Amino acid sequence: MARFVFTEINGVLIPEASKFTAILLNEEVRAFKPSVTALNRIIDATHAQLVVASSWRAMGIGLLQDKFKQIGITAKIADVTPGDAHKDVALHHFLKGAPEWGYSKVESFVVLDNEQVYSADIAPFLILAEQRAGLTSALADKAIAILNNQEYSP
Repeated sequence: MARFVFTEINGVLIPEASKFTAILLNEEVRAFKPSVTALNRIIDATHAQLVVASSWRAMGIGLLQDKFKQIGITAKIADVTPGDAHKDVALHHFLKGAPEWGYSKVESFVVLDNEQVYSADIAPFLILAEQRAGLTSALADKAIAILNNQEYSP
């Protein structure tokens, strides 16, 4: 059984899109450390696999992994959501196809995003970050509880 963290980049890991863009252009940037710390804590506490569910997935896993390492994300990127489909469609496609792609059956998952663009069946697993704040420690606590199939109380 596998656990997955599907993450958007802009608005979640890097609250301001311009910061990540600057990283991609190899400019010196101070990453948004609280969001990076929160993601690292989620992965460490749950042993979930990290999947990039962002338009940045088109860069490929190798380059994304290098950029994540530069900003302090310690988790290895397991995969990216497929194709150019809408986020909700891509997520459903990944979840349905996970066993065919060599992953164990999905035990639990969370979606880290700053937009509510998902269908109702995904809503209980959506961790909605505010664009300016990104992924916070409190949101990480909620993600950990969901991934560990525990009750969450703030």
